[in-house]
Amino acid sequence: MPLYVGLDVHKGTCHATVVDEHGEIVEQRRFVNQRDEYEYFFKHIKDAKVAMEACYCYQPVYELLEGMGIEVKLAHPNRTRAIAEEKLKTDAKDSEVLAKLLAMDWLPIAYVPPQEIRDLRELVRLRTYLVMVRTMFKNKIRAELAKQWIEIGDPWTHK
Repeated sequence: MPLYVGLDVHKGTCHATVVDEHGEIVEQRRFVNQRDEYEYFFKHIKDAKVAMEACYCYQPVYELLEGMGIEVKLAHPNRTRAIAEEKLKTDAKDSEVLAKLLAMDWLPIAYVPPQEIRDLRELVRLRTYLVMVRTMFKNKIRAELAKQWIEIGDPWTHK
């Protein structure tokens, strides 16, 4: 019997709702957003499918669950209208709606690239950042040299 889990993940906490194939709530729990808490929560849940909304802090949780062998679906936040249209908006309700949408196969899915692509993107982001910082320091050095009336041309080329 498959179980469907909706996770409402925030920086410090996570609210999880587990529903069965009929949409009946099996368990609801709030816990701290830490690796061991997720491992403890999913220890007793077998054959689970998980839905979570794409937010700024989804990636570590997504990768942890993926590494645990759990099927994870990322909900597209702009197209998950059922949550946005709720009159009573709570973390518990958000996680419940995600779980029920997943159980009904109505969850609007956001694309998550394979791990190799995610790793490559991370390297490109790091390189871009380092080049930006290098340029910033070069500009600061040039400005300081100009303040001191020191003219040495381009200090980063060999003549």
